[in-house]
Amino acid sequence: MIPKFTICRMGAQEKVPNIDTIIKDNDFTKICERLTGQTQYEVKWIEERIKGKMFTLETDSQIYYITFTPKIVGGRNSYLQSVPTAFGIYLSESIKTNKRCQFCLYFTPFRGENQTRYHQMMYRLLTSMGVNFVNADEGLRGLKLQSYSGVRELIIDRESNRSRNSGNQSSYITDEGTSYNVYGKTFGANQKETTMLCLALCRITDKPIRLFQISDNDSEYLSDTDIESIKLFAKNFGKTSIEILDDTYEFTEDDEKTYVATPADESLRSPRFIFNLLEKTHGHKCCSLCHCEIESIIQGAHIYPVYAIKKRVDLTFSEKLRMATDKNNGIWLCENHHKLFDRGLIRFEKGKLQVMPKLSQNDVVFVNTISPCKKIESEYYTHAMEEYFEKRDVFYRAEKIY
Repeated sequence: MIPKFTICRMGAQEKVPNIDTIIKDNDFTKICERLTGQTQYEVKWIEERIKGKMFTLETDSQIYYITFTPKIVGGRNSYLQSVPTAFGIYLSESIKTNKRCQFCLYFTPFRGENQTRYHQMMYRLLTSMGVNFVNADEGLRGLKLQSYSGVRELIIDRESNRSRNSGNQSSYITDEGTSYNVYGKTFGANQKETTMLCLALCRITDKPIRLFQISDNDSEYLSDTDIESIKLFAKNFGKTSIEILDDTYEFTEDDEKTYVATPADESLRSPRFIFNLLEKTHGHKCCSLCHCEIESIIQGAHIYPVYAIKKRVDLTFSEKLRMATDKNNGIWLCENHHKLFDRGLIRFEKGKLQVMPKLSQNDVVFVNTISPCKKIESEYYTHAMEEYFEKRDVFYRAEKIY
């Protein structure tokens, strides 16, 4: 058969220009020749609104799903914001056909800068997902693309982008040893970044992935389409499983790496606490007392304990939740220091480490030896933290832990 394009003519929304003003004959010719090696083709226009800025090119044996970029490069990832929607449609349709399928990105002529560090990270995510760039030579002006070799490389790249833009705090990936946790915001463009991170992770690791959806600005969680895309991709094209959770799940008292489903009006140990602590420390997990950076053994320790907050009959649930998830009510500690802290064997006075006298002299020497950093870094120590430490001391004394 002659290669055949099928494309909806109308823009995605009422005020959006029709697609035939954006994708023209020379674009069809270029796309067809680059993907199939042929210059003869047919075009079938459908009088419907386009979804995901995507159309198809079909041959005897293959279907190409092609999404395209806008004419103007917007802020952050708005330039690629339609890609996850288009990719979701491609996934759901590709598993229903016997033909080979490929997802492609076509760069239309544009105004603006589309090679910021953030854009480059997004292109690498797409490459890791297996996306074919139809005309990277035109759209990326010589930028060489390669997929991420592993999750560590992706985390480093993500943190590098974050350090260059302090306002870009939308998503975090942590290595929990036997799994990776993704803490992703779900508002606006952030949800698209979260979706693309998860899709790429499914291809570059065989360790299980847990996505915790962090809602903000009264937003809901990821769209049903994005959730279905992630699940389909992991099942049919990925190397690992992914579990999609929300911030009403709570970490258990005994092991903060496990979680249980909890009604939204009862959960105080929300993953939001870890997300907020990651925001405060710019994604850096490091023990405050020994500077250990082995992520899988670094834990978010509450200063004013959750079980103390739960006992407060003078607070509403929303007030309790605010305290339990407050970034100033937490510090990063390794497993050893976290246990010492929880059991009242160490405390902090004005941000300085205090070893409790109930320990033997040998134990005091040991704790001091494994705690070369005896003061919380001033960059992170706040007046609000000091108030939480004071609340902790009052509670621990009342409970006779000190």
